[in-house]
Amino acid sequence: MSKKGCGFVSNSHPYGVEHKQRARVYFGLAIISILVTVPLSKGIDLLNISGIIKWFELPSVLGFYWILVKIFDVYIWRLKIIQRLKIVQIPDLNGEWIGELKSSHNETKKHGKLIIKQTWQQISINLHTDTSRSRSLMADIREDEYCDTVLSFEYHSETLQDAEQTMNDHNGFNVFTINKELNVLEGEYFTCRKRQTCGTMKFHRKLSRSGQKKEESPTLVPSM
Repeated sequence: MSKKGCGFVSNSHPYGVEHKQRARVYFGLAIISILVTVPLSKGIDLLNISGIIKWFELPSVLGFYWILVKIFDVYIWRLKIIQRLKIVQIPDLNGEWIGELKSSHNETKKHGKLIIKQTWQQISINLHTDTSRSRSLMADIREDEYCDTVLSFEYHSETLQDAEQTMNDHNGFNVFTINKELNVLEGEYFTCRKRQTCGTMKFHRKLSRSGQKKEESPTLVPSM
């Protein structure tokens, strides 16, 4: 049994979505890169020939495309207008979520806090309780057969020093249904054969003092 008392470092990883969603955006950003870079490059060349600007070069089309993808990945995808126009249909789950877990083990209940950090391409999901810390290993967001948006992910959990002796480190799987207002996560979890338990969970997004959802500062995460 692990007796680690410190939390995990937040490690982001790619997550799956409906396969055409990102492909359409990548294609659109590539077209924008060409439309912007080629005319600007010709304009800079003319100014260099005229002696107005010297020793100045624009990034290549690929360089400009890379910059656009990074900006879109961290910032643009979260804009409300982008979501309303359905350019991006991935829900923004960034923030802290407070809730309760009910385990099949002795029907025990625990309070917990989910911390989700998400960009357009990557995500990290960390769960903190009084007895354990867990982090996501892989994740997926998509609609199920009932047209509900579902967040599912595999996790690894480590126990803390004051945990019961029957608890130990383990892997498991979570399935959350996301409500339309993006402020409630409700679902189930299943642990591996090592523990053979299951349970239910319900989390509410933590609100700021203004009553709006609490926004997390986006973190630039390298693509994998």
